[in-house]
Amino acid sequence: MSKIEEGGGEIYDSIYTAYCKLISASLDESIHYRHFLIQNDCISIQESTNIISEGTTGLCSWQGAIELSKWCIENKNKFCKKVILELGCGVGLTGLCIIKNCSPKQYIFTDCHKTVLEMVSENVKLNLLYKGNVPAQLNHNRLKLQITHNHTDVKVMELRWEDINKYINEQWIIPDIIIGADILYDADSFYALVLGLKNFLSFNDRYVIIAATIRNVDTISHFVHHLGIFFNS
Repeated sequence: MSKIEEGGGEIYDSIYTAYCKLISASLDESIHYRHFLIQNDCISIQESTNIISEGTTGLCSWQGAIELSKWCIENKNKFCKKVILELGCGVGLTGLCIIKNCSPKQYIFTDCHKTVLEMVSENVKLNLLYKGNVPAQLNHNRLKLQITHNHTDVKVMELRWEDINKYINEQWIIPDIIIGADILYDADSFYALVLGLKNFLSFNDRYVIIAATIRNVDTISHFVHHLGIFFNS
């Protein structure tokens, strides 16, 4: 709509009406299910039809998550029996693919948004919860869900990027791998993200995998600039 207006074009009233309905729709009204056929298995994802909902972009699947899922399955040996921490997990597509295909020791979905954590918890239960692996009753404010699936310990946790250092230092078992898909969109968050990643990578034999859809070259360049500052100092 902005592009049409910038070009001096006229926007029909029906488009405005449709747009207003979309942005005013409640989350319940915008929920749908997507089904992904991966490695002869089906992963069902509950998500929002809106790109932005409840003040976050984390309630729908993004291309980066799909591509990262494919890459992880093609390189499943890198994740077998590993402890994996996902930042900005969104609705959980990448994590569910890894859990079902790569046999990690532990997988921790993390995000900072309450509604995202609720939705990914529902998707974890939808895809991984069977008779016998009843979710743990949790009292921890940060830990939202915990189940076991085929010997993989699965957790959903609240984690802000400025708390990555604190989280890692509190753990008995430090993650082997940190992953993230399409999390490089807010340049204001890069300082906290890179600082946390630097602390994590100070431990031996750890690495980070980030899949990014390049929508804005300047944003990616800004992230790379932060990496240069922190890792060359």
